[in-house]
Amino acid sequence: MIEVQAVPPYVYEERSDSFLAQGDILKVSESFRDRFVEYYPSINHPEDEDKHVLVLTQSCDLVRIGKRKPKVPHINVCLVRPIERVLDKIIKEEIQPDHIGDIKLLPRGAMDQLKDRLSKLLNNNDQKMHFFLPKKAPFKQDMIALIHMSFSFRTEEHYDMLLKHRILSLKPEFQAKLGHIISQLYGRIATTDLSDLEWKDKEVRRYIESLLINTNLNQVPDHIYIEYIKQKAREGQTDINKLIEEYQIQILKEKFEPLKKVFLKEIKNRIMKMFEDPTKINSLEKMTKPELSKEINKIIMPSD
Repeated sequence: MIEVQAVPPYVYEERSDSFLAQGDILKVSESFRDRFVEYYPSINHPEDEDKHVLVLTQSCDLVRIGKRKPKVPHINVCLVRPIERVLDKIIKEEIQPDHIGDIKLLPRGAMDQLKDRLSKLLNNNDQKMHFFLPKKAPFKQDMIALIHMSFSFRTEEHYDMLLKHRILSLKPEFQAKLGHIISQLYGRIATTDLSDLEWKDKEVRRYIESLLINTNLNQVPDHIYIEYIKQKAREGQTDINKLIEEYQIQILKEKFEPLKKVFLKEIKNRIMKMFEDPTKINSLEKMTKPELSKEINKIIMPSD
């Protein structure tokens, strides 16, 4: 397993106020879990799994100070899932690698695209439907907010219940980034990146490699390798690295074959010319072995 540094919890801030805000992360437990199961029974609710959600509603609509009440009748939240589960879904539904049993095959170009997407996701520059939440207690691992999977709860009835279950909050700049993604606007909100926290490209690459190591993805140089590997797999050969090496050798042989014929024809012509010259034959007979070897090299590989 690749040893990697934990991603810094760079998106969070401590808050102790008495109102909800966009980006607040809530633990779905106790009474909140009961309501969630009641209202959304189609969602899987395993008893032994911690479930979390992230508040999507704008902060300005949620402020509750003194006599001021929230402006919205419903509070929208989205599911939060472990990053490994999200990665598995991306690979299965979007990347769709070729399979040989449990082994997954992906051309180098597609693997590079996947790594680039993961790098953007870690920096929360993936402007689609995911929001990266690095590990911080009580999270046991890095998480992803699934912005497209949203659910509503009545403000008047459930506000206090939701606030009671808040466990983490986003910094204002990341609240703005989240709002930007939700509103589907273009352009980039100025937020802190991992690189600003001395988490350089090397650490990001190592983290991505650690994510991919358990996916059983195998990179191949190109699509043409996949058909060759599939064919050999049907014959019982499943050593991917060995098959890639074999096919590389086969490609080189196929490329060299036409050149070999031209080369041999040229050598034959040079030797025939040599035997047509009696003077040259005479001189060759008198040469020592080193001299003869040197002369043959000149014939085969002339300096001109």
